[in-house]
This record gives sequence, structure tokens and C-alpha cells, in this order.
Amino acid sequence: MGCLLSPDADTLPKPPWGARKEAYLHHLREVDEATLLVSACDKLHNARAIVADVRALGPAVFQRFKAGRDGTLWYYRELVRTFAARGAAPARELALALEDMGRLAGAPDASPLLASLDTRQKALLATYLRTRGGIAGGAGRRWARFGNPFRDAPAGAGDCWFVNG
Repeated sequence: MGCLLSPDADTLPKPPWGARKEAYLHHLREVDEATLLVSACDKLHNARAIVADVRALGPAVFQRFKAGRDGTLWYYRELVRTFAARGAAPARELALALEDMGRLAGAPDASPLLASLDTRQKALLATYLRTRGGIAGGAGRRWARFGNPFRDAPAGAGDCWFVNG
């Protein structure tokens, strides 16, 4: 499995925020599928944590982030596009979390982000959901399970679950 760190992770002093994020987005275009899945699951978890914080504390939460509200929303929007273009399963849920994040933060462009995916990206997500996602019910929701990419790990280890709505 490849490395999740940005190519310039060991550089001191750190390059500017935007340059680091652009490098990481470029890095994601080249990593293997297992690394991409781990990164997508990590970013989905982070986005959901931000949404929970914004719900609890309001938009002032974005003052914690070097790039503020707009830069954070831009970065997550680009992550969605990158993951969707590569067919990473959590891209759809990340888009939904980003939509919530933008709406709660009062961003003027908080329209449904899935609509911003092009036809090819939507088709890739739909194909992935049909061919690789197992569906399990629970509490009136359908959950998509995208299996463990590490063939030698025990069943269930490293699985990435998300609501399939």
C-alpha cells in the first residue's frame, strides 16, 4: 500500500497551505486503490467531524483552520472531485458531508455538490456501488459496505461503511 502523506510532508519549513493541498490532491491521482480508499475514508471521517463541530459550535469553527471556511470548503470540494474521478466509494458520502458543511457554515455556494459531478464521475460512482458495494440494512437505512482491500487482514478489518441513501 502506498503512503498517505503528501510528497512534501518532511519539508521544513512547510510549504504554504495551498501548495501542500494541491500536492496532496495530485498525489491522490497516482496512488493505488487501497491507499485511495484509506485516504477517502479518513477524509470522510474528518469532514463528518467538522460538520459535527459546526453544528455544535457554529461557523466560528473554521477559525481553527489555516485557510478558514472558504479554503476548507474548496479543499473538500477538490477531494470529492478527485475521489469521484478515481471511483473511490466514499466520494458520494464525502460530497454529502461537504454539502452539510457548506450549508451550516453559511457558504453562498452550498448547493448540492453531487450535482457538480460530471456525468462520467456519477457513472463511476454508480458502477462502483453496483459492482463492489455490499448492502446491509439497519434502522431503516441502507448501508453500503466496501470490503477490506487488504486480502490478508481478518474479515471486517479496514472496511469502510457509509450510508447509501
